[in-house]
Amino acid sequence: QRDVGIISRDGLLINGNTRCAALRALHKEGDSKSAYMDVAILPGSTNQRQVTDLEIDLQMVKLTHQDYTFTNELLLIDEVLSNNTYTEKELAKRMNRRVNTIKKKVRILKIIKEVTQMSSPKIAWKVFDQKETHLNDLDEKMQSLIATNEIAAAENVKYARIFAIFIGLNKDHVREVDDNTFQ
Repeated sequence: QRDVGIISRDGLLINGNTRCAALRALHKEGDSKSAYMDVAILPGSTNQRQVTDLEIDLQMVKLTHQDYTFTNELLLIDEVLSNNTYTEKELAKRMNRRVNTIKKKVRILKIIKEVTQMSSPKIAWKVFDQKETHLNDLDEKMQSLIATNEIAAAENVKYARIFAIFIGLNKDHVREVDDNTFQ
């Protein structure tokens, strides 16, 4: 362990999740020496916004740390916005992104949540990490249809492209799928 993890007073691990998972795996294999991790404990007065700032600074900024996965970034954005920690505009500035990018990520997460709720067995979140380009293209197509008030066509293209993604079509073929493809 080169860096200490950061933990809130009530036990929320803010930085060091990958290290913690690795240590737990080693502990399960019988290596009791690996069961502990050095952490810095935040003061009890630390608020949710400060915790979010730390997480963004330590995880989202490219240093030597492992990058957030596509879905983890979406979930972080969702959590921050759901908790009213930041507005979309404030979060965009904090993450050095455009507001439209934040809005797009919120829309994509909504699609992913819808797909996972409909699937049985549940599709693992990590599956969507390899579908980022597909989902960005899907959002772009849906937004162009919505802009011309073709709401039903946008819904049709969503389901058609999701189907195309999961039958294994490559991104170029998926881009060709429109609202009438499977009619």
